[in-house]
Amino acid sequence: MRKTFDNQLHELSELFKSMGDLTLQAIEHSSDALLDHKVVISQQVIENDDEINEYEFKIERDCYRLIALQQPVANDLRMIASILKATSDLERMGDHAVSIAKSSLVIADSQRLPAIEEKIREMSVKVEAMVRDAIAAFFAKDAKAAKEIAERDHEVDALYKQVHNDIVDEITAGDNADLSESAAAYLSVASNYERLGDYTTNICERVLYMEDGDMVDLNV
Repeated sequence: MRKTFDNQLHELSELFKSMGDLTLQAIEHSSDALLDHKVVISQQVIENDDEINEYEFKIERDCYRLIALQQPVANDLRMIASILKATSDLERMGDHAVSIAKSSLVIADSQRLPAIEEKIREMSVKVEAMVRDAIAAFFAKDAKAAKEIAERDHEVDALYKQVHNDIVDEITAGDNADLSESAAAYLSVASNYERLGDYTTNICERVLYMEDGDMVDLNV
């Protein structure tokens, strides 16, 4: 019975890892589409979101089956609950990657703002590193690393404020009517990266819960 449960838990973990890898790939590709002006990649990110959603369905189904049929306790139950919650975070992160991809399509046909793009590039690098490291910390059950990763979200928040202020300055100083559309798209992109940082912090919280059962708010 225990061997069967362990095998099922391993399969669940592998599903979650695949979903995490796919979500990270979507974020990276949406960044490439925006910053390297690759419209085709934008369309791919949008089309591939269904696959991330399908992973969420499969993982949720398997989590509930494990809980109902195996009645796990203590560490095992916390791990399943953490995967269940983190899966929801990953699905939302995939949605934000799609939003970035859609904004990149708008920006492709609008006035580009190179200085703004550089700050957004910096945001993308930081967020992608956070996501990659958070997934690794989850599987390593590394609470110390999770706390450190969550701290890095403050850097993303600070960059978002800079981008917001810079865009307001561009709109105020400019007399180009086309600027408003691209400015709104850039602001949407920055907001999506900021939210990606928040959801990554949520995954870090799942690591802490998985380790000791404490519900800790790292989004402060």
